[in-house]
Amino acid sequence: PLFEVNGLLMVLDFYLLEKICCWLRSSLDAGQPVVPVSVNFSRTHLMEHGFVQHLKVVLDKYHVSPEWIEIEITENAFFDDRNGMLLMAEELHQAGFRIAMDDFGTGFSSLNFLRTIPLDVMKIDKLFFSNFATDVHGRLLLEDILQIAQHLGLRTVAEGVETAEEAEFLRQKGCDLIQGFYFYRPLSADKLQEILAKQ
Repeated sequence: PLFEVNGLLMVLDFYLLEKICCWLRSSLDAGQPVVPVSVNFSRTHLMEHGFVQHLKVVLDKYHVSPEWIEIEITENAFFDDRNGMLLMAEELHQAGFRIAMDDFGTGFSSLNFLRTIPLDVMKIDKLFFSNFATDVHGRLLLEDILQIAQHLGLRTVAEGVETAEEAEFLRQKGCDLIQGFYFYRPLSADKLQEILAKQ
């Protein structure tokens, strides 16, 4: 919150983007396997004139294609300025970026909103896995969300998965990607590269 107020969040977000592009470029140059990386941007960027152009400048600096970068924006940010987000999403798509709605289910989720905003990825928040073993309604809701996303052609990512039961449920229900401590704790770039090389 402090960084949002003093403007440093925008500097931090682009610093991280540069670090990611640097890793991608060095890995590609070395012939090592890479995967697309999701980069979270704060709602502050949505109000910044030239945001997409700024993204392109950083990627061009490292000769990284937008196919390797997925732009994550939190669910609440989409509701702050619907018209502005529509224009931003169209501009991002035209530049070749994929767009992910992060933290889906934590804000004021709207099915109509999913119909109108051109998303590529829905990241389902870890809150859906609170009391997973006993929350029957939560599991039913999660199943319905996955079906809706599939019908809309959205790739789904479940965040915060910590148990085999959760992972197996998501596999059975067709979730595309699952992330969480059940698989790995946060990794260094070197450790990630080591794992990718074994795939």
